[in-house]
Order: sequence, then C-alpha cells, then structure tokens
Amino acid sequence: MESNSKKIVVLLIFLTIFNFIYATKQHVGKSILKSAVLPGWGEISNGNKTGYIFLSNEVFLWFTKYYFHKESSLYEEASKYQARKYAHIDPTINFNEQFYLDLKGYNSSGFESGGYNANVVQEAKEAFPDDIESQQTYIQKNMYSDDFFWNWDDKDRKYDYKILRKRITEYSDYAGAMTGFIILNHLVSAINSARISAKLKKVEFQISLKNNKPYLSCKYKF
Repeated sequence: MESNSKKIVVLLIFLTIFNFIYATKQHVGKSILKSAVLPGWGEISNGNKTGYIFLSNEVFLWFTKYYFHKESSLYEEASKYQARKYAHIDPTINFNEQFYLDLKGYNSSGFESGGYNANVVQEAKEAFPDDIESQQTYIQKNMYSDDFFWNWDDKDRKYDYKILRKRITEYSDYAGAMTGFIILNHLVSAINSARISAKLKKVEFQISLKNNKPYLSCKYKF
C-alpha cells in the first residue's frame, strides 16, 4: 500500500510538470524541470536566491534519510546478535524477517508452554476440533523444525530483543517519512520555479491537507 502511494505521488509530480511545460513557454518549462530534478536549480538559474533554500533542504533530507536507514541497519544487526547469543539460534542460517518477528513473541520454538509450536497446536485444535488428520496437516505446515530452534535464556533478554526490533521499525518509518519530504521538496521547488516567472503570475497554487493526505490545486486566471 505504501509503495503504491509513493508511485501515485511521483506520477502526480510528473503530470504536473508535464502540464506546466505545455501551458508555458519553453524556457519556463526548462526551469521547472531543473527544479524537479534538483530542487533549487531552476530558481538559481533565474537568479532567485530561494533556490539555495531548496538545495539545502535536499542535502539535509538525504543526509537525514541515510542516517535513519543506517540506524535501522545497526539495530537490526544488534537484534540478530541478541538472538544468536541469548536465544541460541543457528548463526549459519539466513533466517527470513518473519522468523525474527516470531522470536519476540514466544519464549521458544518448541511445544512446551510459551513455545511457538505449542501455539500452532492450539490453533490447529481450534480450527479443526473434530478432525485429527486436519490438525496434523496444519501443524506440519506451520510448525518450526529443529533447524529453526530458539530458546530465550530469560524474559529480560527477550524483552531487550523486542526493544531492538521496535527501534528497527521506528527508524525505518523515519527513513520512509524522509522519502516523502524529499518528493515534496522537489514538487514545491518546481512550483516555486513557475511562480517566480513573470509569465506565470496569473497561476495560483495551493497545497492543502484533507484526511491527512496532501492535495495540490492549480488555478489560472485568464
């Protein structure tokens, strides 16, 4: 869903630019395209100092995105180290993301109380209360084998792991938010390049929020 939303935003940006190019003279269209590619470029090319603001924003936003992405990666490595040392997972196996998520929810992978497989057995009984064969099929399909063994030393170690995984999600979300701000910086800079042109003084732009979603409106006075 998030990926599709980003694609829609990018498409709207290029459609806006495309419309500008055909609604204005060629040199104005080039200015808009410059700012769409590199925020501030179009303004600076026209001698407008606001371009340096957009250019600075671009550098800051990319640096911040890199920082959040790096922090997320560091917390991910720390969580894997925590799992190897205190949950005793096999360090030679490249586990998928779902496995690392399950680690924080269960004390072990086994069939004892608090174990992941014990929960699978309970789900099978609830789903097929009178069908032993279907229960066994469900268990075999969803249980973790011995290769995916884990057993936390204690609750405190598992709690520390949960905090590390939470930090991964938080910093990944921050990095994603920076992507949105970067796109917005390109869009606003392109609009600004159009507004500083005397040929587009009759064009009015407005960015508003509706149901927590940004909307861009454009009006031209004939």
